[in-house]
Amino acid sequence: MQYQYLIFQSREGANLSQIDFGFTKFFGRIILVVFIGLVALTGGICIFDSQGIQRRENGLISEFQAITHPKETQQLDFNLRHKIVRRWIDAEYRYKLSSTELESYYDQELLKKGWIKEPINEKGDEQFRYFKYKKGDYEIIFRPYKDIWIIQVYLRDFYDKLG
Repeated sequence: MQYQYLIFQSREGANLSQIDFGFTKFFGRIILVVFIGLVALTGGICIFDSQGIQRRENGLISEFQAITHPKETQQLDFNLRHKIVRRWIDAEYRYKLSSTELESYYDQELLKKGWIKEPINEKGDEQFRYFKYKKGDYEIIFRPYKDIWIIQVYLRDFYDKLG
């Protein structure tokens, strides 16, 4: 199927140029090149730095295992998640403490181990309050969900921004 273009004539009778899709083709090619570059970069990292990714994953697990929880804490779920080169942990716990007691407990435990508490701008209902700690490239977030707490441990480094 051939594409047909309309040819317009000016007042003087000369043909105006056909509709030009050059800019659209150029812009599309730029997007394609950027996409292929990102795929090649992340694929290269996965192939050539697989031991580095494994070290990052082991560091993430060891930071998570170093967290001491209050007595009578029930672990409901644990997931080590990944997306290309990103790694993070989601765990669900049930505590017999209120959110303020839980926050003060983890303040005491994590600050002793070198973690720094990050201020959270959102002030919400006591039921939906969450808190966050940082240590180097690691980040821990405690979020309430119904009658459980979700603990998320992230590694926020260069690879985290890629994928």
